[in-house]
Amino acid sequence: MDLSLPPASPATAEGFLRRPLLDAHGALQGYELASAGGRQTARALLQQADLPQLAKHRLLVLPATPACLDDLPLDQLPPEHLVLLVDTPAGDDPAEIERLLPVLAALRARKVRLAFGMTALKKAYSGWLGLAHYIRVDLAALAPQRLDMVVSFITRQTPAEAIATGVHHAEQVEQLRALGVTLFQGDWFSRPSAKAKGVIQPSQGVLIEMINLLQRGADAHEIAPLIKRDPSLSFNLLRVINAASNGFAFEVTSLQHAVMLLGNKRLLRWAAALMAQARAPGAAPALAPVALTRGRLMELLARELLSPQDCDNAFVTGVFSLLDALLDMPMADALGSLALPEPVADVLLRGQGLLAPFLVLTIACENHDDAAFARAAEELHLTGAQINWAHLQALAWADEVSTGW
Repeated sequence: MDLSLPPASPATAEGFLRRPLLDAHGALQGYELASAGGRQTARALLQQADLPQLAKHRLLVLPATPACLDDLPLDQLPPEHLVLLVDTPAGDDPAEIERLLPVLAALRARKVRLAFGMTALKKAYSGWLGLAHYIRVDLAALAPQRLDMVVSFITRQTPAEAIATGVHHAEQVEQLRALGVTLFQGDWFSRPSAKAKGVIQPSQGVLIEMINLLQRGADAHEIAPLIKRDPSLSFNLLRVINAASNGFAFEVTSLQHAVMLLGNKRLLRWAAALMAQARAPGAAPALAPVALTRGRLMELLARELLSPQDCDNAFVTGVFSLLDALLDMPMADALGSLALPEPVADVLLRGQGLLAPFLVLTIACENHDDAAFARAAEELHLTGAQINWAHLQALAWADEVSTGW
């Protein structure tokens, strides 16, 4: 498979951004997608070539203006995995509200899910509410004393589930869950908890020890006995080395042989990816696919611009940018136990170095940060089409890896 970035073009699409959509247990349910700058809506996003692969397992929430609802290319995606976040008409125009009612009903009849913002709770949209699958509750735009009333109305008076946006703390999740909110957007899951204990779990400890050995240039005779201490690591390594994609004509049954065949660079990547899975107790399951997406996206963006060694470091940087949340401790403490390449530590501890703009761009893609996205893309001389390609490849890869473990 050719994994080089597509060539730059003066007429490329805008880059797209995403927000993870999580349930109350912190498991990833889907993504809300939007274009950088907010100028493209569902029609343009539906034309992304790799979107169907991503929609196999996740909900995809796409912004939809009233003007684009009549002629959407819906055949590319499973309709039950597509959510249209429909804007309300400007000025709550009664004629436009009425005109769109049969359009929305036809979309729902095709099993497309419909989502509306809090504006749709106005009396003028009473006909729309019966078609809603989701209502978004924007915590930043809602007075705290009105939260209970709004969520209660959604859950009791409409067929819709409530999606809370702008959630920044685990305590908010518990409060909202008690009120009946089922889906959440925000960055609370990617931070260490308020009561971070900083206790390394046994599986994490083995991986940390392995990473440190690899950084010292240890050979298979030292690394294989360490892997044997954790049966799940042993099984995973042999599964990886015997995968059809490696092309070996024989089955590898010896851990020492597997370590020799993979080599230290690939073992470091493997250990970093496994660290994303070995999260602290209570940490959100979504951390794994999000961390893996960050690593893969940074690696793909770096491929045309940096050396192979720097690309490996880009992958590790992306995964370990969530190490504080994965280990539930401050980043300085988390990195203090690891011997990491200097370029990785430069970015994660000091926000500087060759890989810094790649991490800025990667996080901007995840947080709907238009300004940071534009600055980093310009600094790296990457077009929207190039970033989109890498972004979708990274999402699909992370989804496949995280669901396969």
